[in-house]
Amino acid sequence: LRDLREDNDKTQQQIGRALVAASYVRVRDSLSDGDLWPDAEEFVRATLEKASNYQAPNGGMAYFEAKNDYVSPYLSAYTGFAFVQLKRMGYEIPENVAAGLQNYLYRVFRETDPKISREVLMTTRLMSLPFLSSRQPGLIVSCDFDAFERELPLMSVFDKALFLSAARSVPDRKDLAARIEMSLLSMMNSTSGRVLFQDGDTGPWWYALLSSPARDNCAVLTALTAGGTAGNNTDLVEKLFRSVSSLRRGDGTW
Repeated sequence: LRDLREDNDKTQQQIGRALVAASYVRVRDSLSDGDLWPDAEEFVRATLEKASNYQAPNGGMAYFEAKNDYVSPYLSAYTGFAFVQLKRMGYEIPENVAAGLQNYLYRVFRETDPKISREVLMTTRLMSLPFLSSRQPGLIVSCDFDAFERELPLMSVFDKALFLSAARSVPDRKDLAARIEMSLLSMMNSTSGRVLFQDGDTGPWWYALLSSPARDNCAVLTALTAGGTAGNNTDLVEKLFRSVSSLRRGDGTW
């Protein structure tokens, strides 16, 4: 948390810091380490106010310069994901930025750009589901879930975790959620007291998606506890939580 607070990175990665800051505000009173981020609330609001600085003309989000050539599909989807979480926490999302982002992500969702690899496109579309679903009825329809299910064997651990979270948010998709969970559990490596999920093969797309074992397993943890309960996976969730914590390096970073 200290490293994120003191990070002076001026790129669009600020939205990730804002999401952490907002989460910290919610739990600050239950921590005993003093106030680790005194101006967290102000930082979140300032970051949202400056979000347009990182939006390219096509509506996508860019890391360094707000130009179409620098737009990252994954970063754009993550920004939409962050907007959904921040709105739930009571923050006001700039509508002009959200509208442009909606247009960009919907195009990526519906059209196949040959310049975007299959792996990046898959993850971008799955991560876009919560944002697009929240923006306007009808942007995401039932048959979209059916199309994703056909791609289930090709999905990474992270993809399946995103898909499971999305399916669990739809009341009439419990059967689909159960099938996704079964497929996800097949990617689990278990030893005595330790459980981690991992992909078999990786490639150049792994870097484009900012992949890491910590991120992937945290996404699985989130998916398995969606709705505030671990269901029949209580023991698994406890082991996974301990295993994720063990991925932290000696210097406190992940």
